Amino acid sequence: DMKQELDATEARHACVVKDLQARLKMAGGFDDAENEVLDRMKTLEEERNVFRNELEFQGVHWQSKLETEQQQLAMLQATLEEERAIAEKDQQLRMQVEMSLRENQKLLVQARQAQKEA
Repeated sequence: DMKQELDATEARHACVVKDLQARLKMAGGFDDAENEVLDRMKTLEEERNVFRNELEFQGVHWQSKLETEQQQLAMLQATLEEERAIAEKDQQLRMQVEMSLRENQKLLVQARQAQKEA
C-alpha cells in the first residue's frame, strides 16, 4: 500500500515537473543555471530511485533470511523436544532398572541369610 502510494506520488510529481518545464519553455526557456538545477534534480531523482531499489532489495533479502532462520529454529525446537522426550524416557528406564536392582539385591541378601540359617 505504502509503495503504491509512493509510486503514485512520484508519477504525479513527474507530471507536474513536465508541465512546469513545458510552461517555462513557452515563457522564454531556461537559462544555463536553471538547466543545471534541473539536471541536478534529475540526477538526484535517479539516485533516489537507485537507493529505493537497493532498499527494497535489502528488505526482501533480510525478510528471506529471517524466514529461513525461523524455519531452522522451528526444526531445532522440534528436535530439542524429541531429545527431551527421549531423555525423560531414559531417566524413567534407569530408575526402573535401579529399583529392580535394589529389589534383586534385597532378595539376594534374604536368600543368603536364609541359607545360612538353614
